[in-house]
Order: sequence, then structure tokens, then C-alpha cells
Amino acid sequence: MYVWNPLIRDHISIPSSPLPSQFQSLRTSYVFGFGFHQCTNEYKVIRIVQILKFLPSSVECQLSHVSVYTLGTTSWRTLEGVSYDINYHLRSPGALVNGALHWLTHSSKVIVSFDIKDEAFREIVQPDGISKNVTIGELGRLLCLFDCLVPGREFEIWVMKEYGVVNSWTKPCTIQPGSCLYLVRLYTRLTVIGVVNQEELLLDIDWGSKLLLYNTKNKSFKSLERPALFHRYYDCYAYIGSLISPRLIHGIQSGMIRGT
Repeated sequence: MYVWNPLIRDHISIPSSPLPSQFQSLRTSYVFGFGFHQCTNEYKVIRIVQILKFLPSSVECQLSHVSVYTLGTTSWRTLEGVSYDINYHLRSPGALVNGALHWLTHSSKVIVSFDIKDEAFREIVQPDGISKNVTIGELGRLLCLFDCLVPGREFEIWVMKEYGVVNSWTKPCTIQPGSCLYLVRLYTRLTVIGVVNQEELLLDIDWGSKLLLYNTKNKSFKSLERPALFHRYYDCYAYIGSLISPRLIHGIQSGMIRGT
């Protein structure tokens, strides 16, 4: 496993976390997250390994293994397992908002959060009327849900204006799919990557198959050309640039630990 700073193209490798024997099978699913908390000045990696049971109308988490690695330490720490059926199909590293990572679940309208500081899991309720075909992200430092409805209907963006307050969910933007051919295909899934120039949204279609700019004022789309070297983008994420090398972070924290 690697932690990479794409701005300065530097990285470190971290050791693999051992797993109990019951999780070493093809039935397991993996969810990862990475984040920084300003209060503790720590970077952490979380890994959630699940054994899920898929039922006709729901999904159950039969067993889970949760471990955390803090940059600068020498080993993973095991936390108490959770019963949430976190949706690993969405391939989300977790939306980092308010010092916590957030994921969706398979069968319930609950957002699972993991506080990086106190390493505790909590629940956030989704807004009423939202469909199951939804993705999660961060938009303007706010928790964001993107409701990808069936073709012919609208794509809705929801943001939580006040973190943790269910009544603060608002719908500031609705995208009409009819004006863009890429959005009317069956099974299309959209994710908001970020905001550009305060009025354009950068959209990821079907996990990197296409990137679009959507102008919220004139309701227009602009397709972004891929570099000729790439057949597709694969996974696309927004990040806050930093000139600090992960080697420096890892070395300083390791030195402090050895010093104590």
C-alpha cells in the first residue's frame, strides 16, 4: 500500500495489515479511506474488511475487521468491528468532511462516518425522497449527495449546510440530462468531483469514462478531452495540494515515537 502526493510526485509505502484467517477468502470486500485531522495533525489510513451476505431485498454484514494506520507509526491498530454493510461497489475512498470520512451503505439510507480524531463510527441520515442510486462526495467543504435517477428524470445535488443536522439538507442544484447525450445512457452514474471558477461543476461519469464541466448558470455542458496516452481516466478525485512530502511526515512522526 502506498501514500502518494501527486503534486510533488513523492510517495511512501506502508506495511500490510495482517488479517484473521476467516477474512482471507473470496467472500470478503474491502473499503479504504485516508484523511488528515487538523486538531491532532495526524494522517490516517483506515481499512474495513467485510463479509457480506446478499439477500433478495437487503445486504447483511456478517463479520467485519477494522484497522487504522497512523503515518509515522510502525504498525496497524485493530478497532472494534462494525455491522454496517458499506457499499464497496461505489469504489469511494470516503468523502472527507469535518474531520471525518463518509461512506454509503448497500441497503439503508444511512451515511456511515468515521471520525479521524476519536476513531469512532457514527450515522448520518440521508434526506427524505432520495433514491438508492446515489453517490457521496464533498462540495465546497460540505457533505454532498448526488442522486442519479433513472434516464429521463433529473439528477439532483444535495448538500448538508450544517454538518450533522439532518434538517439542513438542501438541494441547491438540479441537472437536466436531456441536454447532454452522455447523461441519458442507461446505468449512467455521476459523481461531483469539485467546483471550478465558482459556477462550474466538474462531473465524473461512470467512474472515469468521461469528465464534464457543467455550468450552473447557463445549464450547459463541456466535455473535457482525455490525454492521448489514456484510454480512460479510471478513478478521479479532487485533492488539496501540498508541498509537504509524505516521507517528511512519516520521518518526523517516526522520530517522535522513537524519542518517546
